[in-house]
Amino acid sequence: MLTIEVNRVEVANSRVKLFVTATNASQARMTLPVVGIAVVDDLNRTYAASSSKWEGPVIQGTTSTGIVVVDEKLGAGVNSLTLTFSSISGQFAPTGAAITVTGIPLPK
Repeated sequence: MLTIEVNRVEVANSRVKLFVTATNASQARMTLPVVGIAVVDDLNRTYAASSSKWEGPVIQGTTSTGIVVVDEKLGAGVNSLTLTFSSISGQFAPTGAAITVTGIPLPK
C-alpha cells in the first residue's frame, strides 16, 4: 500500500542527499517520521539523517516528496546505500512499520 522510491542522489564533498517519493495507495493516511530514517552503506556503517525534510503525512491516494540528508560524510569505499523508514504509522502501515530501499547507487 505504500511505495518508497529514491529518484535522485546528489553527492557533494562526501555529503549525500537522497530525493525520495512516497506513494500511498491505501485508504488512510500514513506518517513517515524523520526520526525513523536510517541510512546504512554497503560496508555496514550507519549514518544519521536527522537533517532530512519531509512534507508530513502521506495522505491516502497521494504522493509526497522529501529529501533525506545524510548528516555525516560517507566513509571511503562506499558504493551504495540502504534507506529505511521505520516507525511508519497509519491504519495500513506496512507490517513491522518499516520500508527499506536497498542498493541505492552513488554517482561517481
